[in-house]
Amino acid sequence: MPFRLIRSQIDERSTMKTLFPVIALALSAIWAVPEPDAIGVAGTPECELANEWVEAHRDALPTTLGAFSEHSMIYRRAIYQALDVEDRISLWQEHIATVADQVTLPQQRLFLERAMPELGRYLSVTPSESGLDAFAEEATKVLGEDLARDAFGVLGTAPEPTLEEGDAQLPDCSCLVGSEEWNCRAGSDCRGRKWIIFDVCEDIGSGCGPLWLFECNGLCYRQDPR
Repeated sequence: MPFRLIRSQIDERSTMKTLFPVIALALSAIWAVPEPDAIGVAGTPECELANEWVEAHRDALPTTLGAFSEHSMIYRRAIYQALDVEDRISLWQEHIATVADQVTLPQQRLFLERAMPELGRYLSVTPSESGLDAFAEEATKVLGEDLARDAFGVLGTAPEPTLEEGDAQLPDCSCLVGSEEWNCRAGSDCRGRKWIIFDVCEDIGSGCGPLWLFECNGLCYRQDPR
């Protein structure tokens, strides 16, 4: 066999011996990357932890706005699912009263005060039966999108942002696709599963939209500024 061919084969084998540990190390690093949960952190998704917590505390769930607001938004939705209608109405009444105390325009305060005794009408039946669409439209018209969201789309004190300003995903990420104005901050939209690489939690039947009467089926993302 010609020397040059033998030397070439030796060089190839030497190169492979050198590269193999590097390739193996790179592959092991890729395989070691954990699948992200609901907020991109390794470990059990927060929604699963919230459901487990609710099951463990089903006889002592928070029913006042202060105690309810101590939990993250994901925990709040899990707690809310387990509450009866009377407790849900009481939480919303307490929350809307808090919002009403902060508004300065008389017509906005009057609208919020008028809405509180009507909550049972919306929370006791399906949205199609209660006329919720007309109420939501009027709320947006009288209050504006931001205040309407604060009053009827967020239950309890809004959580402080936990991600860097440049991150795409917002901290309170559960929302109703097509109705981001109720659950997402201004400048963001609600994206469904086709936009999400990893499935993080099963959709839940309610907890999003006005008065949390609609399913949560997406995540809030910052809109592309371009």
